[in-house]
Amino acid sequence: MIAEKTPNPEAIMFYPQGKDVLGKKAKTKTYTDRYAAGDSLLAISLFKIHGVGGILLGPRHVTVTKEADMEWEFLKPNVELVISQFFAAGLEPIKPEAIELIQDEETAKAASGSDGEDSMETEIMDLIEERVQPFVQQDGGDVQFEKMEKDAADGKFVVYLRMQGACAGCPKSAITLNIQIKQLIKHYFPEVKDVVEWLDPEAGGDESPRAPAGS
Repeated sequence: MIAEKTPNPEAIMFYPQGKDVLGKKAKTKTYTDRYAAGDSLLAISLFKIHGVGGILLGPRHVTVTKEADMEWEFLKPNVELVISQFFAAGLEPIKPEAIELIQDEETAKAASGSDGEDSMETEIMDLIEERVQPFVQQDGGDVQFEKMEKDAADGKFVVYLRMQGACAGCPKSAITLNIQIKQLIKHYFPEVKDVVEWLDPEAGGDESPRAPAGS
């Protein structure tokens, strides 16, 4: 078992040695509590550990986010034990039908159409997948496209992204989103005036997306 720190002090990445978690080209899966983890026996098992606050399953790793009042000194050995025993027993971390694979570019475009806003949305998702996700996933997090809205006043768009895993609640992720990701998307898509974080009200966020910070 290999454990790596992330930029978020509340999250650590765990790599089961010689084992994949979701497998190559699989999209990450995020769970914020045990009630939403019905398709993942591994996530359910980890949530039984007191102090585990969130779980992200990646192709080859598991990112565990702890509750703020817990210390890794006490939590980390229990997490490592559960993950090690789980894979040693040959159990499936997630139901196979719950795994989503990353589509190739041609398949994604064919599925969502090729005109107007649908095409632009697909191209933005492709950009995030190719240029953003590989880097944030190295730090135990992920970024998912949530939606895109047109401002009736100026006809430009606001893109909403969901920060997951180690990125959720991490101070560094705000810099990554507001500077690096925003600049990248606005560079390739001048029609986009802002890129902001989507806060899920069911996960304890506000009842609406975070207000755009301006272009």
